[in-house]
Amino acid sequence: MQKFLSDMQVSCEHARQEACRSLRDWGDELRESTLLKLGDSLFSELTSRALTELSQTAHDSHQATVQLWIENDKKRAAHEKGLNPRLADANKSAELQALVEAEAQRQADAFRTCQEDRARMASELRTASESFVCRLTTVTEVSIRLLDLLPLHSHFGALPGDEKVEPPRMSIKRRMRRLNAEEEKPSEPVPKAAAKGKAAAKPPAEEEKDTKDTGLPERQWQGIPKYELRALFFGDSWPEDPMLAESDIDEKKKELTETLKSFRSPVHRRIIKGRLECYEKYKQSFTAEVQRRSAEMSVREAKEEAGERNWQSMIRQLSGE
Repeated sequence: MQKFLSDMQVSCEHARQEACRSLRDWGDELRESTLLKLGDSLFSELTSRALTELSQTAHDSHQATVQLWIENDKKRAAHEKGLNPRLADANKSAELQALVEAEAQRQADAFRTCQEDRARMASELRTASESFVCRLTTVTEVSIRLLDLLPLHSHFGALPGDEKVEPPRMSIKRRMRRLNAEEEKPSEPVPKAAAKGKAAAKPPAEEEKDTKDTGLPERQWQGIPKYELRALFFGDSWPEDPMLAESDIDEKKKELTETLKSFRSPVHRRIIKGRLECYEKYKQSFTAEVQRRSAEMSVREAKEEAGERNWQSMIRQLSGE
């Protein structure tokens, strides 16, 4: 019975060591190869989906008043057609006055619709930009936190056979960082007893500290611009932003999302790099969309202003002024 229990204990210990070794190797493989593609996979899908939503949002906002503008253009054409030389007759003054009032109402409705179009487009695109920044930040933080939970090679105790494996050498960059950090540390004050030439009391013996590297170096990853996309809606007749004051716009452009405290590794760098590439790609498309929609509405507004001047000129000619 004792031999059976002893054999079982040996077998369990062997199984435990093999499970630990497999888990350790699996973690190393994830960090060194598999998860290096994590950033591209996460952010390429997010970017594609966000750009599709951006295009659809702008299209829906534009389509909201397309039919209204078609009817408005028909009214203007009818009013211009009805403004003919026969209305110069004094007996047609009532008909002329009714036509002038109808056109004035149409123009007022057109300018009001222009303002509503800008307000709606600005609101929808501002919401889209805020949603994108929030999603991008959340995806990055969650992926980094999950990555930090992955066990490191140094988290496991020594296993039989580890002494035959040569430990990885420290990179030159990391060695230089440590040397610089040690040089920047303030020197310890000299005890008074030692300064007077007396033998200073030795501190009690402390346990030898383990100088072996037990994890990844810490790193604070900088956030992304928080209000840079919303700031594109200043100027060009865009309505005021309820969240951003024009006087603080320069400072708000520089404001970043919360700094992410984590570690430094190739996988971490790939995730942060993927986040930045995703943001820049979305920013480029978002800027182009804002400029395109602003140009469309500016053309419509200019068309209405030119139409109003033309109408007033026709009225003066008909009145003989």
